[in-house]
Amino acid sequence: MRKSFLIGSIAALLAGCGQDTPEQRDISDCSNLRRVHDMATQFVERRLKSPSTADFGPFRDAKVMSLTPEKNSACKFLVRGQVDSQNGFGAMIRSEFIVTLSKDKGQSSWSAHDVRIY
Repeated sequence: MRKSFLIGSIAALLAGCGQDTPEQRDISDCSNLRRVHDMATQFVERRLKSPSTADFGPFRDAKVMSLTPEKNSACKFLVRGQVDSQNGFGAMIRSEFIVTLSKDKGQSSWSAHDVRIY
């Protein structure tokens, strides 16, 4: 009886250990610049003619800049980089992109405010 109670107590304690509060998740997501870059590339992919052919430049070549967040945002960033992808004629072309995105406070979602591909 004691043994099963002890095992149950330990399991209950460990179950709650890995859960972040929304504020902790905000800090984690906002301080992870690679995650911010990955989110920006997802928004760019959605606007490409042939997203399956997208080949983004390395993270080290991209520029990720922190901006002043709006009142409902945990953080806001401007991401600038390059992507190679097929155009409407099937030719591979290199394009530059700039994405302004933010993370909503207490949420896991990101929003793109401006996506420019040129």
